[in-house]
Parts: sequence; C-alpha cells; structure tokens
Amino acid sequence: MDLGNPFQVTGKRCDFSVVNQGEIPRWYTLVASTVVEKVVMRIAGGCKGMNAQDKNDMLNFFSFGLSGFKGLITSGATREVREGIIDPMVTEVPGVIASANSGCIALGTVPRTGLLGLVDQSRMVIGEYNTPPNPNMTGFLVVEEGIDVSSDWDGDLSTYFAFMKDLVLYGGFLKAGLIAWNGGAITGDEIIKSLQLSWPTILIEGSGRITDEIISYSRGENVVTFTDLQERHKMAVDKLPEDNSLIIVSRDKPNNLREKLIENSFIRE
Repeated sequence: MDLGNPFQVTGKRCDFSVVNQGEIPRWYTLVASTVVEKVVMRIAGGCKGMNAQDKNDMLNFFSFGLSGFKGLITSGATREVREGIIDPMVTEVPGVIASANSGCIALGTVPRTGLLGLVDQSRMVIGEYNTPPNPNMTGFLVVEEGIDVSSDWDGDLSTYFAFMKDLVLYGGFLKAGLIAWNGGAITGDEIIKSLQLSWPTILIEGSGRITDEIISYSRGENVVTFTDLQERHKMAVDKLPEDNSLIIVSRDKPNNLREKLIENSFIRE
C-alpha cells in the first residue's frame, strides 16, 4: 500500500492545537461531529517485532475489516519515518480508513514528550527523537501537562478517553469502542480502560505482544514468560464480569472484524 511522500500533504489540511490535559478545543469537537455515522473507534497498539510484510498485512487487515466505516476513527498522532520513507505503524490506520471511506473522519492525539521543533524544510517534530506528527489525519491535539513539563507516552490517555466518553454522553454519539493490535504496557492500559467502560473491545489475536498476552491471560493460560503484561492488567482482567465486552478476532480473518463491527453497530451494511 503506497502511502506517498511522508513530508508532503497535497490538497488537504491538517490542523492541530497544543492543549492542557483534559482540554478539547471547539474546532476538534466540531470536526468530530461532521461524521456520517455517530460512532467513535479508537485504534490502539504498536508494531514492535513486526517486519515490513507484517505491517503491510496489518494495513490491509484494517482496510478490509473497517470497509464501510463512516464514523470517527482515532489513534495516536505520530508517524515513523526512516530515511525519508514512512515505516507503517498503527497510527497510519486512521488516515488510511478515512481516505477510503467517505464520511469517516480521522483525529488523533499525541503527548508532548518534549519541545516542538522545526527540522529540514520546516517539518514539525516532537521531542528529542524528532517524532513527526501524522498529517493524514484531519487534525490532532498535542497534549501537555504544563508549559515546562514533558509528558510520558501515556500523557494523552486520559484526555482522549474523556473526549470519547463525552461524545457518547453529550455529543449524540451512539457507540464508542477500541481495537487493539500488538502494543506494550500503555496499550494494555487502554484495553483495560475500554473494558471497564463496557465498550466493545476488540483484540486482534496473532498481532503480538500485550494484545496476545491479555487474550492468553483471559483464557487462563500461562503468561509467565511474557514481558508487557503487568500485575495491574492481570488484576483488572480478574475483576471483569463474565459478560465483559472483550471480543477476539484473528489477524488472519479481517472479514470477522467487519462482522463484529456490524454486529456491534459500528458499521451499517
């Protein structure tokens, strides 16, 4: 899947604001309200341990599984670029889905892990690793804890979960949910938070790391050798009711993802 030149956004605009935790600018909410279907889905996770083919398969998996999605799709708003070439990550999924489905809007958030800077020909980057934001979204928020405070990589978590909850409580949205692919401890926190809110929470089996670890632990399987699963995740899973909203879909069956999204009213046939 050709994502084009990572340093150019031709024919579209990507807006952003720097905000304090918990603050949502009016423009961001208004953009979200323009979706055709009032549903919001968070794509969580990472791509550690995946090769180039795995990543291409991931994009194709989501492209097929989310075909027909006309709601709000959101994720982290960073992009991985190596030697001028986009290295596809989970954060590329919202832009891919929004571009392929009329009526779908992609928004994101990113914690301010360091200073905002300009490099090369005025490309904006965030933090000491020169992490670029993803311009394939309609807009994103840079979430900070204070003017002189750099956040950890989970510094935006409470803000985007509060935003999603408010869309359902006050914004006329019918559903909120989460899909997890791979990922580390922060992704585990997202999975648990979504389950605690009783949102449909879809874990992609075979995607790796903590997504697979939580699937295995939820089945009572031995996960002693895994590295990302934390005691807080185990305790949270142990406390989930039997009728919790955990949904497991194989990475080899994108049609099952689409079926589950239709079944849970995120996609209309």
